[in-house]
Amino acid sequence: MSFRMTIAAVATIVALAPVSAHASSGYRTVLGVGSGEATVNTATMQVGSTVDVWLSHVGRGTVHFQAQAMRADGIVRAVGPFSISTPSGDELTGSGSLVGVGPTLVPHPVGFIMTITGGTGRFTGASGTLATAPMMTPRLPFSPPVLNEKLESAVHGFIDA
Repeated sequence: MSFRMTIAAVATIVALAPVSAHASSGYRTVLGVGSGEATVNTATMQVGSTVDVWLSHVGRGTVHFQAQAMRADGIVRAVGPFSISTPSGDELTGSGSLVGVGPTLVPHPVGFIMTITGGTGRFTGASGTLATAPMMTPRLPFSPPVLNEKLESAVHGFIDA
């Protein structure tokens, strides 16, 4: 499914959601899409990403993630802080956990879980979990030691904010 078709599908689902879900408190299902850039320093295994997202109950935002990755048996794991900032300045914060193969020069998925532990503005005291499995497409040619990758993904989870 193309990125535009994914955005249209998520927008349709959110538009059809009951209005009362927006007005009530408690956990809410979150659906969304994202696209952006990730970098891996293959010498130091420092990873980072900046991803533009659209999430139900959040709206437009930008996800930032940075971590020191560990590589063992071809699997890369990284845990570090993430934030989702919105145009209004409100922010969700927490810990991100990434697992995948690589670094590699062929397209590949990774798993990324965001555990929401707080925020600012309308997200003060927020909690929840968002999950995604972005497809990572290396940007070639590779200029060692930094590998730049394009990513696109659907996002799902829940939030209590």
